[in-house]
Amino acid sequence: MNYENVKDALKELVALNSPGTTFELKDLQESNYELLANVCDLLGMSEIYLDD
Repeated sequence: MNYENVKDALKELVALNSPGTTFELKDLQESNYELLANVCDLLGMSEIYLDD
C-alpha cells in the first residue's frame, strides 16, 4: 500500500507493531520493510533502501 504522507505511514507502523498485535515474525518484517520504504519515498530518500 502506498501512503500519501509520512504521518499515515507512521500511524500504520505503530499499529502493526503495537504489543497486542499478533504476527509471524517474517510477515511483520515484510510489512515493516514495505512501510519504511514508503516513508523513504515520501521523504525523497529512496536510496536508503535501494542501496541494499
